[in-house]
Amino acid sequence: RVRLADMRRIVTGPLSGRPLVFLNACEGATQDAFYYDGFMPFFIEECGARGFIGTEVKAPQLLAHDFALRFLERFGEGRPVGEILWQLRRYYLEKHNNPLAFNYTLYGLDEVQLARPLLVGKTPEQ
Repeated sequence: RVRLADMRRIVTGPLSGRPLVFLNACEGATQDAFYYDGFMPFFIEECGARGFIGTEVKAPQLLAHDFALRFLERFGEGRPVGEILWQLRRYYLEKHNNPLAFNYTLYGLDEVQLARPLLVGKTPEQ
């Protein structure tokens, strides 16, 4: 289990290149109702991340693993984050009757994508 205090010791300054942070941990995007504290404000406001993706509730490990692989493959192809999240949410709901993918929350702009696809031979249209 990773705690915010642990992360503060590991990440000690601004993140180079303003990355999109994908925290695939149970309740990684959960916010305290009374205090503006948690992983999301830490990464966006303190570390300068371009965006943050995390779950609001606990997610089964198999779902989290599969979701992350599918997300990263599409992101590596150069697709926008909002499009990826919408497609994956629909996929899990329609193909597996599983609404838990809707618990992945994006804090940031939905059009964030790689400037150049990382996966050779892939284009965002595929």
